Amino acid sequence: MVNQLNLLNSTIDIESILKKSIKFLIELNDTDLKILETLYEVGPRNILKICKITKIPKSTVYNRLGKLRSMGISIEPVIIASKIGLSRVFAIVDAYPGRLIQAYNALARSLWAYKIALTYEPKGKIFVKFYMPYNNNEVLNKFLTRMQKLRLIKRYKLYEVHEELYCLRVNRKYVDANKLLTLPWNEWYEHMVRNRFSAMENVLPINILKNPIFAQEADSIDIKIIERLQINAFKTYVELGKELNLSPTTIRHHYIKHITGKGIIVKYVPRIMLFHPSYSKILVGILSFTSERTMLGFLNTLWNSPILGRFSKVLHDNSVVITLIVPKSEELRLLTFLELLTKENIIHNYELYPVILSSLSSWTIPAELFNNGSWLIRWDLMVKGIKEAMSKHIRVPLTYRV
Repeated sequence: MVNQLNLLNSTIDIESILKKSIKFLIELNDTDLKILETLYEVGPRNILKICKITKIPKSTVYNRLGKLRSMGISIEPVIIASKIGLSRVFAIVDAYPGRLIQAYNALARSLWAYKIALTYEPKGKIFVKFYMPYNNNEVLNKFLTRMQKLRLIKRYKLYEVHEELYCLRVNRKYVDANKLLTLPWNEWYEHMVRNRFSAMENVLPINILKNPIFAQEADSIDIKIIERLQINAFKTYVELGKELNLSPTTIRHHYIKHITGKGIIVKYVPRIMLFHPSYSKILVGILSFTSERTMLGFLNTLWNSPILGRFSKVLHDNSVVITLIVPKSEELRLLTFLELLTKENIIHNYELYPVILSSLSSWTIPAELFNNGSWLIRWDLMVKGIKEAMSKHIRVPLTYRV
């Protein structure tokens, strides 16, 4: 009989990332911070541009990047999924009592999940972020309805969303001389209230008010490279070439001409937990705003702040699916902050849930499902995943989907 507490392993080792980020925060200095801030804009392969922006010598930049890699710090690319024919969908799922872990495992085996987590307040909720081939979102409804009929889940709600933006940058503005992070709640609040009726500078990397335009601008080599970069974008052309059995020249061509040249990857984010995970809360949920202007004011104010992890705008609505990360000591201030913004008619409503950190799993795009320029749905494998999650005869949980 399967030990249902052994949740599926994700492609991206979240637990390892958290442990290594704490070590990094202890050892970081001002030079490291400058390089990390620049990595967000130019990525890890353009050392000359990093030197030009930071005015740090090439040898120092090269050595510092090597230090970051040796410490186990990885980098996540910000991918414009619509340019590779994928839409993004967020789901809030309520499981039946006693079926929570089975439901979690079934969703994780669904092929198209790229991030999943459990909550304990209230119990029985699962948050899932999906990729889905464009114009095939009805497959998710069909899949979740199947889980309902099997009494794995009671109900679910789907939100089709814009591109997901990761904004948890290591920003020197919030780090003092003692390497302590400060959270200026009053400053953020005053800025939003003061500017809600006036034009505010837009610092977001894409226009989230314009619906994504779906296209297929990548070939099979591009997709395989993107998948590897999702695991760790620090990888060099030589390393990627060895993994994919291609020459570094070929990798470089696809990366420059296709992946970045066509805007499929637009930014990079070092995976670093800015607050110690043992003393932090990760909150996932929905924030609804009174208008487009107040929504943009909120996001632009908190962009690059230590608390805004990632977000996606819900299509055709002034709401965002959001991840907030705060120290437990700041929970009351966050609640007060949200309540004051609601009172000021900036936020219309908010619904946030703390996730169980050890349940957070993340995967790459399923490159093995990209064939002849299009994505395969593989409904048969999705159904098989449900059966495997419910089976009493599995002895070892899967480590990957297919």
